[in-house]
Formats: sequence, C-alpha cells, structure tokens
Amino acid sequence: YDKFFYRFRKGVVYEKSITYQVQAILSEAARIGLVAYLFDIIDMWLEVAGFKSVPDISNIASKLMYSTLIAFKVRNYRIGSRFLDRAIKVKRNKKNMVSIVDKVSDFFIFGILATVWIDILNIKPGAGLSSIFALSGAGTLTLTFATQDIAKKALGGLAL
Repeated sequence: YDKFFYRFRKGVVYEKSITYQVQAILSEAARIGLVAYLFDIIDMWLEVAGFKSVPDISNIASKLMYSTLIAFKVRNYRIGSRFLDRAIKVKRNKKNMVSIVDKVSDFFIFGILATVWIDILNIKPGAGLSSIFALSGAGTLTLTFATQDIAKKALGGLAL
C-alpha cells in the first residue's frame, strides 16, 4: 500500500510524481494533434491548388499515430514481466522468464497494432494477407501450448 501511493506524498521528486506522468502523456497527445492539424492544412492547400488528395487524410493519420502511441505505452508498462519479476525467486530463471514474457507480449502488442492499422487503412485482405492471418492463428495456438507450463509455474509462484 505504501509503495503504491508514495508518488502522492509531499517531498517526492517531480519526475517521479503522478502529475509529471500525466503531463508527459498529455503533451505527447497534444503533439500528435498538432501533426494531425498540419496534415489538415496540407490537405487544404492541395485542394485549393487543384490536386486530388486522399479524403480525410488528417483523420487517418491521427488514428494511426494515436493507436501507435497507445501500443508503445502499453509496451512500456509491461504488466506480465513485473508479476514474473516478483514471483520467481531464482535470479537465473528470472532473467530468462522475464525476457520471454517481454518478447511474447511485444509480439502480441504489435500484432494487434498491425491489425488496427489494416482496419484504419481499409486494406482488403488478398491471398497473401489471408494466409498471414491463418498462420498467425496457428502460431498463436502453438505459442499457447508452448507457454502453458511456464504460465502454470508463474501462477504457482504468485499463489505462494
């Protein structure tokens, strides 16, 4: 309890406070909004000059940038590796397990991000994209069976 709320106490360095973290996230979001406005201005200039441009390019660009920001924020948080770090007592096993969980979580986070990008960009699934999705389903199943024993041990360590 004390470790969780230490950032709310007086005397905490500003860079470790909740206010700083919220300010950092809001400033990143504002920068992305500024870039979206720049795309909108470029779109208007092209329209005035008589060029045909992609319809609503600023909306598409902002969706892509915000989804990427969210994916990187989730990646930096790494909930699973924090639980494993506390659950496993042997240092030799801890380093390997945490790195495996980090790599698996990166795979899933960026897989979800790629799916979101495909949806935003309205990419039609052809034969190549369909086969990639089929292989990713089989890969997920294989990965699930491969990490089943590791998950049981980690949850058993948390229960102790």
